[in-house]
Amino acid sequence: MRTRNDAEAVDFLYGKNQENQIYFDLYETASETISEERIELGLAHVKFEDTLQYVAFPAARVDRIPQSKLIKKQQQQQEGKGRRDMEFLFDFLREKKVKRVLKVIVDDTSDPPHSDESIERCIGGLGCEIWDWKKVDLCSETILKAAPDVRELSLYWSGNNAVLRGWSETEGLCLLTKLETLHLNFSTGLESNQRTKANIRDFKRRLKSLRSDIKVDDVRENQKSRHESIIGNGTQDTASQPQPGHQWLTSIDDFSDFIQNVVPPMPIQSPVTIALIDDGVDVNEPALHAKIIGGRSFCTRNPFENLSMPYYVTAGGHGTVMAALICRVCPAAQLYVLKLDEHISESNQRQITAKSAEKVCLPGSRRIYCRACYLE
Repeated sequence: MRTRNDAEAVDFLYGKNQENQIYFDLYETASETISEERIELGLAHVKFEDTLQYVAFPAARVDRIPQSKLIKKQQQQQEGKGRRDMEFLFDFLREKKVKRVLKVIVDDTSDPPHSDESIERCIGGLGCEIWDWKKVDLCSETILKAAPDVRELSLYWSGNNAVLRGWSETEGLCLLTKLETLHLNFSTGLESNQRTKANIRDFKRRLKSLRSDIKVDDVRENQKSRHESIIGNGTQDTASQPQPGHQWLTSIDDFSDFIQNVVPPMPIQSPVTIALIDDGVDVNEPALHAKIIGGRSFCTRNPFENLSMPYYVTAGGHGTVMAALICRVCPAAQLYVLKLDEHISESNQRQITAKSAEKVCLPGSRRIYCRACYLE
């Protein structure tokens, strides 16, 4: 899993029929909030390997299941102002029997960010080797407690020289005995560019005197993020949503209601499984809960960082609409979602790639295929 991309690792582990997911990526979700209830219901079918290639979470807030006023008041009295949203997502993985996560990517740029305690609760014990928790001026002691075996580390610096001095002291980053590479992300703060460069140069010198084996590279924060998608954001195209009250849809609803009340002459041995070949589905859609039994993605989000776009995150919303229509016509159907790879065409439109479309045609499959083709 360290050296293969997702497609190669899946083919090596399972062949053509993927059983478990080897990453958990919500980075391109279009919503600014993630519903705790809908994650638990929409991803109830997902099975993970006990070791994941990576997890990637956006700067979204988690909409928690309502608690009693007394419990909520007690929690507020015991805790500080730091966020705890990501704890739910990491606890969700632990409940799914995940024991190890090789790479952690979290956008923690919202105000306020997560507390150090919360970060330690999230990552502690998961054996993280590549750390990219985007919290400015993160304490090195937190990293040491949560991921002592980290090999590659991304830090985000505000421009405060006291932070650089803390990171390069004898009880700072040098205690991470397996650390090999450090990415220092920064933006110009109160100091001039010349002073900022001098502070970074002195930081590298101090760290080198303690650990000459650590490679340090500095990246200005206004450059393109290493984890950003190469095909744009996950904003859904609402223009593709079906219009209510359409005569054909009304007829289909009536037919669906009729079929559900018909007693079959013979008992149904197994439900019909339909493979939806499209741009993925949105797990926040309540109508699809308990309808999806699995899926696989052939969509690469960032090939340079070996990141993928999962089938449970939709790029344009088309797959979600198709899934809802299928369940509307055939309420007893089960869906197996196959997400195709995409690129931006010369006309600035999303287009699937022929290569990814070819991969989903699995010989010997007993599934019914429903393909939404929009090839150039």
